[in-house]
Amino acid sequence: MDRLIPVDVRETSIDRTLSAALDALTISHVSPGPFTEATPAEDPDLSHLPPLPPSPEKSRTSASPPAAQPSKAQVALFSAPACSLHTYIRTSNSSTIVERPQRLRAVAVGLACALARLEEVISGASTPVAGPSNSSVSVPDFIQLVDPATYSDIDIRTHEATAYVHNTLAALEDERTPDSVEKVYIDRLYDIVGACLDKVSLRESEIPAEWPQGDLYLSPGSMAAFQSSIATVCAAVDTIAAPLSTGPKLAFASVRPPGHHCSSAQPSGFCFLNNVAIGAVHAHLHHSITHVAILDIDLHHGNGTQAIAWAINAETNKRAESEEQAGPDAKPGLQIYYGSIHDILSYPCETGDLALTQAASISIHGAHGQHIENIHLEPYMSDTDFWGRLYPEKYSQLLKKADDFFQTTGADPEKSLIFVSCGFDACSHELASMSRHKRNVPPTFYGRFAADAHTLAERRTKGKAITVLEGGYGDRALQSGAMAYLTGMFLTAEGVMHTEPWWSVEELMKVRIFYGFGT
Repeated sequence: MDRLIPVDVRETSIDRTLSAALDALTISHVSPGPFTEATPAEDPDLSHLPPLPPSPEKSRTSASPPAAQPSKAQVALFSAPACSLHTYIRTSNSSTIVERPQRLRAVAVGLACALARLEEVISGASTPVAGPSNSSVSVPDFIQLVDPATYSDIDIRTHEATAYVHNTLAALEDERTPDSVEKVYIDRLYDIVGACLDKVSLRESEIPAEWPQGDLYLSPGSMAAFQSSIATVCAAVDTIAAPLSTGPKLAFASVRPPGHHCSSAQPSGFCFLNNVAIGAVHAHLHHSITHVAILDIDLHHGNGTQAIAWAINAETNKRAESEEQAGPDAKPGLQIYYGSIHDILSYPCETGDLALTQAASISIHGAHGQHIENIHLEPYMSDTDFWGRLYPEKYSQLLKKADDFFQTTGADPEKSLIFVSCGFDACSHELASMSRHKRNVPPTFYGRFAADAHTLAERRTKGKAITVLEGGYGDRALQSGAMAYLTGMFLTAEGVMHTEPWWSVEELMKVRIFYGFGT
């Protein structure tokens, strides 16, 4: 008989609700297939995309509902169990490795806590959601848990969007000819993963000498993790961006390793593939999305994402200039706004490198077809200082510049999409080693930002927004950040501010005591 766990706060305690939600979010799924060889396809060319239909008159939706009332949005949660196969194998001591599989468990705990709490706020009966192996678990009807078994399998060497971001753009940057014998990045990465065990057995580093040794590692399961991450993000895009979809318009994808430090052909900062950039290109190729805003709230500057966005915008601008005389039927390219809030004293700018620090400080809006905004985190004296000064006067400008991007470029809401590169490592609960410059934010920031991003999506993208996990390394930071963020996907900005006690240290300690999480 199928297992059914009721989730109804009218009949069960919050403890029981959390147990069921956590069970639902961490249910086992079919493991990925073996590491196999395949023949890579030719790189796609965005210039060969079919013409997009004429843009309809711009439409606008209303702002978020009254304060403290839950929004009408339904949220889809995407998980990637195979991401846990990316592990550190260079030595037996992994105690200093912060980018670890357990991060996903901590995020799941935070999401489960949010679901349990939201049951107290949002009315609605529980709905059983079928899982694999003929089992089912019950989750609130305001959330959709997407079974990873339903994602389309991908091979990153033949996947269109991945090949464009990490092969085609890399070739353009290096000015390689199409018939170059040099291996493109994706094929090389595939080979390196395949050889990693042999390298380690010979007491050699599995990471090539020209790549950063201190913040990159590989294992035999890494390729399955990478491909699972991309499949998960693209599945979220397919769910949210489908033109005739009547399902959820908001999604949260819990994947690892992060991606925002990886440029077209240079991995760094734990990142080997740029998940969000690939998702944006996938949305363009398969759902005719022409305008994407990427909002990066990780502690660290997403230098890889910014570089990729710059390259895509440059290509689109070049095409637009060459097609000016082609008439109104010219095919629109992809335009990206990249905005980041980060600590300018932390990686990748911690050494004060001129190029990296300048890149992390760029603010350009329209010139050369570029749309980039960088905002530096500051220490704050109190919650009053943060919410009375920093957030309204400085940090919220990230959203305002995104709003301006959609407006000034004439974006069609039907063909527009928001991505949030969501790192929780700026959280005040983060590990001390990550927070040494004291440029952090309170956990409630994540809920408020999620609510404000949703308001922006309602106004500019017909409600479509996809959040993808980036950094965040301490259990308590991940748990509280994920809990606050998911809460903000449902409640208004003012409503989030009234739920702050949900992720207080006292409440987090209760979860740690009862469930063993939250270091």
